[in-house]
Amino acid sequence: MKPVLAAGSAVLFAHSTVVYNYERALFGDAPKTSSNPLWLLWWALKVFLTKQGLDFLAMAFLWLTWQECVAAWASVHYLPLLYMVTVLVLGNLFPVKKKGGKKVVTAAGDGSSAVAAE
Repeated sequence: MKPVLAAGSAVLFAHSTVVYNYERALFGDAPKTSSNPLWLLWWALKVFLTKQGLDFLAMAFLWLTWQECVAAWASVHYLPLLYMVTVLVLGNLFPVKKKGGKKVVTAAGDGSSAVAAE
């Protein structure tokens, strides 16, 4: 049953990366210091959905058989998994443009420090 949780955790982590990239694009680099009501509403929704996803995936540790685990997941219509997969698909279809370019590091041949160029 632990491989099921591991696969689900990989989906949750990938989903979190997509959400984080969109969050930075929409709210900027440091929205946590903001008293913006939209940010606070988003944060509360994000915490709730993350908790539901973790509870959903933790069922794999609680049940001893695959059938019990699938029955528990079916009881909530697989909604947390469907949400995470939907975010992953939409995040790949509509990727966020990252700010700035990739930094290229070139090493100086004379032993001096490297220089990062954008």
